[in-house]
Amino acid sequence: MSDITKVSIDLYSTNNDIKDKQKQNKMYNVEFYHNSKLVQEFEFATENQAVDCLMRHASEKSLNVREDQYYAYSDGSKPETEIEIVQYS
Repeated sequence: MSDITKVSIDLYSTNNDIKDKQKQNKMYNVEFYHNSKLVQEFEFATENQAVDCLMRHASEKSLNVREDQYYAYSDGSKPETEIEIVQYS
């Protein structure tokens, strides 16, 4: 194997390792707001856990849920209650 090929393979492996670590390091916060003030938040390691949390609380509080399931809100032009999923790396 030539040195150029070895360097290319090493760089490819390093890039894949970095991408895998970035995926592992993503965290999801579910943030609860009342009258635009942050009142509570929960942190989850997976998107599914965060969405499940949002959906359960939205159901309990009879909130509207946006189609992407990352945001829930009460009725009205200025929602009193909001729940949002925020992704951090």
